[in-house]
Amino acid sequence: MRIQELMEARSASDLTDELIRKARSLSTLYSITLPDILSEYDLNVEDPSNEMEVALVEKHIAAATLRLASVRSKWFTENYMSVGTRSLGRGSEKAVVGLKSPLIALSKVPQFKRIDGLHELANLPVNMDAAVRQKEKQTYGKLMDAIDEKLPSVMIQLGKLIEDMDLQNAGSSLARYIRQWATKKSNATNYSKDMSTGIKLKKQGDAYISTQKKDYHRNSDLVKKPEPKPEDNRGQQNLQVQGIIQHVLSQLDPKIAHEVRTAIARAGDNQLQALGAELSKRGIQMESMY
Repeated sequence: MRIQELMEARSASDLTDELIRKARSLSTLYSITLPDILSEYDLNVEDPSNEMEVALVEKHIAAATLRLASVRSKWFTENYMSVGTRSLGRGSEKAVVGLKSPLIALSKVPQFKRIDGLHELANLPVNMDAAVRQKEKQTYGKLMDAIDEKLPSVMIQLGKLIEDMDLQNAGSSLARYIRQWATKKSNATNYSKDMSTGIKLKKQGDAYISTQKKDYHRNSDLVKKPEPKPEDNRGQQNLQVQGIIQHVLSQLDPKIAHEVRTAIARAGDNQLQALGAELSKRGIQMESMY
């Protein structure tokens, strides 16, 4: 197919050059601009118990998320619909149009109607009534998703039809940058979620341990009596031992706790020593439970 067949009002080279420029601009967006903003997700919480520190990190992540959406929306409004000029140097300028214009022109060429996604990409619903857009939940983010999905493929298909390697290469590079960005975004989002989950679990664990310690010491205080009589020492010691055993077993897996309880029941007066032995068999340090 001859390139001259593409367009009457503008040359095909102008159309394809415009696509390549937009693709390179979009590649820069996904390879440099957005990853720089995404780096703000990579924040650690040194002290999960410090609520102010946690709130600050979460605030940074929320702000970065909004900036990501804002930058993508801005690219769409400036590069899909807009019309302007580009300086060529020495005071000369050239008219520059958004993606929509060349895509519509290309979609009207009979030979290109078989290019998958070209018609849809040229007619994204950006002029819908506001009420309709709200009802359809159409946002700039979703429109950008459509460009990300269809533009690389359209450029590659068109490049093959008109034997334009620059167009094919630009489309392939764009597709690669979009895939890499999607992976980075997914990893950063998962990291953020894992961090938040980890903070919550640690706070819950710390609260549980604190409660257990208070209960244990409260029970120990109840067992202890001032100036116990010699004949009461044995009973008091037994109560203390049982309190310790109960505290330790409450922190174990129920199945393991049952096995340990059964084993130490046969130890007679040496239940505390037997408890330590049973925990050692299972690689558990009793000191770590206080």
